[in-house]
Amino acid sequence: MWLRKAIENPPAISDVPLWRKVLIVFLTAFFVFIGAASVDKQFTIYGSAPDHPVPATGQIYEVNVMHGNIRYVTLEEKESPLLGRAGSWAGAAFVAAIFLWITSRKKSADKPN
Repeated sequence: MWLRKAIENPPAISDVPLWRKVLIVFLTAFFVFIGAASVDKQFTIYGSAPDHPVPATGQIYEVNVMHGNIRYVTLEEKESPLLGRAGSWAGAAFVAAIFLWITSRKKSADKPN
């Protein structure tokens, strides 16, 4: 139940220790950068790759882009880290940043600043 209360009433960002602020900014920047690169890669494949296999060009490997649209790419493009694992890492970075923020203790009122 404490996690629900922490989510509903997160501490003010001024109450978060400096090391957590730095880590939160880094994780959020990582999330934005990798997320944008992954979306750009999917848009590129969606717009340029054929929707049927083309053995002459080596585009025979099936990938799901843009929420389930099937496109065929080369093996090198299929194994690109931006098509799979990087998106998971971006999501994990975002969750970690939120967790670091909401689990930070609030400064007590009786302590001098």
